[in-house]
Amino acid sequence: MLQFLALKSMSIENLTNTILKKSDNYLKEIILSNSNNEDKFEISVFGNQKQVCVGIIDIIDSSKIVAKMPINKSSTYYEIFINHMAKIINHYNGKVLKTTGDGLLFYFPETVFSERQFGFMSCVEAGLAMCESHEELTDRLIEEFLPAINFRISFNYGQVTMVKTDDWILDLMGTTINICAKINHKCNKNGIVVGDDLYQQVKNIKEYNFKNIGEHVLDKKNTYQIHSVKRKMTKQKIIKNT
Repeated sequence: MLQFLALKSMSIENLTNTILKKSDNYLKEIILSNSNNEDKFEISVFGNQKQVCVGIIDIIDSSKIVAKMPINKSSTYYEIFINHMAKIINHYNGKVLKTTGDGLLFYFPETVFSERQFGFMSCVEAGLAMCESHEELTDRLIEEFLPAINFRISFNYGQVTMVKTDDWILDLMGTTINICAKINHKCNKNGIVVGDDLYQQVKNIKEYNFKNIGEHVLDKKNTYQIHSVKRKMTKQKIIKNT
């Protein structure tokens, strides 16, 4: 109860940090705590695979930028980015799974129900919201005398295998995630790309514009189409921009 009250009293930013630290360190803690008793090892890999939408947001050229910073500044740099994006993902019912060095891996549990378009729309809306928040993120970094962050966002949809304990999902495994990581590099700065399987789920949503931007080579015989996505401009926005 005391632990619950402590979590409840945290700010959203501190709570996000706590969750991310747990997700990164939880596997290591379990392995260490069970090193003397293999029978109590609690990690399991679910054989039954789930279809789910996964996303990766990755900072562009972060290694070069951070190399010029003091350690305390680089920590703040990453912290602002992670908290900013994690809040948006959470708002659209996504779950941050872990940090990826200079980015985040996340997924949308509601997309296991392929017949519910809302889950897939939430996925795309989260990506667009992250892109549209770039100016706000930049202002926050400027307040701390830090350089702007540019990023790429990729989404993919397909089968994943869950690695988990009784009460905590530690990781997702599978080709779906591997492809999501690889197509990320096809993305324009501060933009979004989606794999073809996700595109097939959302292509008829009238609020979005899609453009085929090429393909990812899976093997000698197979390729995987990649699409960029943008929000369609409403008449009000068109008038405002003219």
